[in-house]
Amino acid sequence: MQAHQISVDQQKVEIVLAGGACISAQIFLPQCGMSQDQPSRVEEVLNGKELFAPFIIDQQVSLINLLQIQQLAVAASAELDPLRCLGFEHQVRVFLEAGEPLSAKIYVNLPNEKSRTKDFLNQHKRFLPFLADDQVIYVASARIIQVDG
Repeated sequence: MQAHQISVDQQKVEIVLAGGACISAQIFLPQCGMSQDQPSRVEEVLNGKELFAPFIIDQQVSLINLLQIQQLAVAASAELDPLRCLGFEHQVRVFLEAGEPLSAKIYVNLPNEKSRTKDFLNQHKRFLPFLADDQVIYVASARIIQVDG
């Protein structure tokens, strides 16, 4: 019996773990489907059902517990969906469990005219997307202490 192979791409990411350690890695992004040529986005892996995700760190495959990631940054050119920038823009400062505060933008365009920062933060997602410079920074909701702005 032959094993089924899943076609995957890799994307360079910078990870900050819950304790503050920084890791440069490549995340595996499975192809969406047999008829689709585009890989999944990093956000889909982070907010998916699985608790562990595979990364390449120092040329070795490692499985990282997503609950131990505080934030993960990826190049906006690789990840940013232009539709994400529709809605109300808010400049925010995010205070996390470890490290310096993050200054970033969020765009809020949720159903039922929800357009406040509070609405964005209260989404039921493990990781929320913030835009800073030329990066999309996914921050673990559980690691956010305070948001100003």
